[in-house]
Amino acid sequence: VEGGSTGTNVRLQSQPPVGETITVTSVVSDGQTTVTASRQYNSTNWNSPKTFTVTVINDTLVESAHSGTVNFSVSSSNPASAWNLGVVPNTFVVGIVDNEI
Repeated sequence: VEGGSTGTNVRLQSQPPVGETITVTSVVSDGQTTVTASRQYNSTNWNSPKTFTVTVINDTLVESAHSGTVNFSVSSSNPASAWNLGVVPNTFVVGIVDNEI
């Protein structure tokens, strides 16, 4: 529902090398949602889910049910890391119910 929040858990599928920090950043460009900015993972917490909070923007438009999309980008503290070479994270789709109807 517009104005509401939910969470999605994100974890890495493989362990980064010791000393390397992987940053997962939310990328939102649809104007429908806001999301926790980023989370960091390393060799000790890589498989522990971290929650990204997704909040649906409450607008004044009367709209039918629609959705917003949250994408993520991944980067590494090591410029030569494979984590910087096009890792494609999952996309999170948020179903949105209008509260003006």
